[in-house]
Amino acid sequence: MRLRREELQDNGHEVTSRWLDEKYKSFEEVATREEVLEIAIRDLDDIYACDVLIAFTYGGKTTHGVRFHEQGYAQALNKELWLVGEPENCMQELFNLKFDDWNDTVVHAICCEALL
Repeated sequence: MRLRREELQDNGHEVTSRWLDEKYKSFEEVATREEVLEIAIRDLDDIYACDVLIAFTYGGKTTHGVRFHEQGYAQALNKELWLVGEPENCMQELFNLKFDDWNDTVVHAICCEALL
């Protein structure tokens, strides 16, 4: 994901996803409830600050439901929603744009004026 962030930034887009720099690799590694709340609030702030939320599907494989919560929050805020991969649920059918792969997404992002 960090490489994807760099690719967008190299093309002039701001990426608000601070979780990419998070020191924890999983929820279980977080030491305290205060840290959990800090991470959650920061994540919601980042979504609030973005223009577009790009969601990736993983062939039905997921380790947690956080990304679905993030997608719903972005949708409630009327954010532009882009999906990379096949929809995993009925809510993802509501996304504004769907791409087969990351390369198609980047091509569109380069042509798009207001992204992230």
